Amino acid sequence: MTDEEVTGEVEVYQPANLFQTNDPGEHIRRATAAADELKAVIAERKLFNLIRGKAHVRVEGWQLLGSMLGVTAVCVNTEEVENGYKATVEARRVFDGQVIGRADALCTRTERSGPWKSADDYALMSMAQTRATSKALKGPLGFVITLAGYETTPAEEMTFAEAEPVPEKKPKKPKPRGDDLARVTAELVGSKDKLDKLPLAIGHVSGVKVEEEITSTDDAEAMFKSMTTEQVERIAEWARK
Repeated sequence: MTDEEVTGEVEVYQPANLFQTNDPGEHIRRATAAADELKAVIAERKLFNLIRGKAHVRVEGWQLLGSMLGVTAVCVNTEEVENGYKATVEARRVFDGQVIGRADALCTRTERSGPWKSADDYALMSMAQTRATSKALKGPLGFVITLAGYETTPAEEMTFAEAEPVPEKKPKKPKPRGDDLARVTAELVGSKDKLDKLPLAIGHVSGVKVEEEITSTDDAEAMFKSMTTEQVERIAEWARK
């Protein structure tokens, strides 16, 4: 058969799922990889609200996940209802426009909590669209949010509960390396006077009172291991004087 005899369009194979594979194992691997990447960004950028001890992802996190997997949220209708607004949003695959999720959401002045009782119309309309966006994406993408370790209920649906402050992670202070310890302890060798005064120096630098006697550089090195690099350097400066 020649090329001229070939008629009709060639159908391009396209797996039905978002991860472009019909292999179950590969599907799980790709979903897990996406969840791991998403988790890191949501945590770093704080795209979640901590509510009743659980992390609920905000709409920005849901939209990020959608963009990662080729899914976009489109608001197809917003209408005024009694005391507020109702919005309808569809989740669509980018490559073919197929609707894979749909949700309605309300925002009204009669809600028991939140700033909506006296809010302007534009604020009510915007929140209705925001809630519908998260809900529409939740349908097809919620399992990835779960794999990432977050709650599947979007933060915007939890306005009845007060969000808690997200605790700041204090950066870990670096511990001294082995060669740093060896260098500082070597500077103390042969100076019994400094060894005798070392507990006071450590207490002054670290704020921790040293009760036990330090009689050797081994004892000193053991004490240094509980200190930060900066603190050990300060001891080293004192030892060199």
